[in-house]
Amino acid sequence: MHTSLVYNHKQTHSMNSRQFHLKVNLWLVYLYHSRRDLETNCKVQAGEATGSLFSLVGNGCILVVFHCRRRRLTPAEILLVNLGIVDVLLFFASYPLTIISSFRHRWDFGELGCSLYAFVCYFLGLASIFSITTIALIRYWKTCTPVREYL
Repeated sequence: MHTSLVYNHKQTHSMNSRQFHLKVNLWLVYLYHSRRDLETNCKVQAGEATGSLFSLVGNGCILVVFHCRRRRLTPAEILLVNLGIVDVLLFFASYPLTIISSFRHRWDFGELGCSLYAFVCYFLGLASIFSITTIALIRYWKTCTPVREYL
């Protein structure tokens, strides 16, 4: 790292607030500067966009299929619908911000946006993990003890 960008406690007392913030901003630009070339950036961002669209289409198909069946769903099917809803919500809540930040190479949504983004992604991620875990438990019980009815 360039020596002028390293934080030095003694230097910060001798400089005014504007100089300090300029030095911190230069350090952050250096720290978060993309080291990928333009072609690689375009490939990564195209991959992110393609993956997010596959996620939306696949989970949308699941929701449409279960909506069209119009019969009583089993608990495992309800959990699949729940997983599809959570993944669609995750698509709308996180992928646009992730893709924009990837194009810009910085976070443009402020501290509140960062906190909300983290909370929503964490909450939806946990909901997804719990749904998958419960589906796996139901499959295990049905496979290992087929005589009994679980859930």
